[in-house]
Amino acid sequence: MEVGGVQITADIFIGSIIAIMAAYSFIIGRNGVLRIIFATYFAVLATDGFIGLVVNHVLGFSPILTKISDMLGSEGIASFKIFIFILLIVVTTVRGAFTIDLPNEKSVILKLVTTSFVGLLSANLIISVLLVYISGGSFIFQTNSVNADLNLMAIYQNSLLAKTLISNFNISFLLPVVTFIILGLIYNEN
Repeated sequence: MEVGGVQITADIFIGSIIAIMAAYSFIIGRNGVLRIIFATYFAVLATDGFIGLVVNHVLGFSPILTKISDMLGSEGIASFKIFIFILLIVVTTVRGAFTIDLPNEKSVILKLVTTSFVGLLSANLIISVLLVYISGGSFIFQTNSVNADLNLMAIYQNSLLAKTLISNFNISFLLPVVTFIILGLIYNEN
């Protein structure tokens, strides 16, 4: 796609989303970003569980819903999954019954570095999850969709950034947990 003489690629789009999310981390602060990371893990499990429940139990009882699902196809299910995922992140972050309250660093540079780091972790985690959902994948259920593999393959081949995020997906999922543990050890008040 070309806009105003500039070729818009998947790399530019993904990079822009990551940059916006990282910049937003300075608005909401490190504790807010950590809430989003926690909410993201929760949303991944809840979204897959909800979609599994709908696909395996609800669609079988309702011919109308089955017909709608067939009309929308795998793209419709992926879009619905992404909607539920984002909705759960927002609701859990804003209204979740949990608090993350790490004390502020005394050093402005350290505060800048930690906020930037958790902002990038959050962006990488969310973008990685979205790429899996776009591909038709799941974190709980095994998927064997040819369309899912083709969708992911097209993104994978055309975008270096997507290729990096997909290839290193495990790191995107692991680093936020390791960061939570390290920050908990550093800021433990006991």
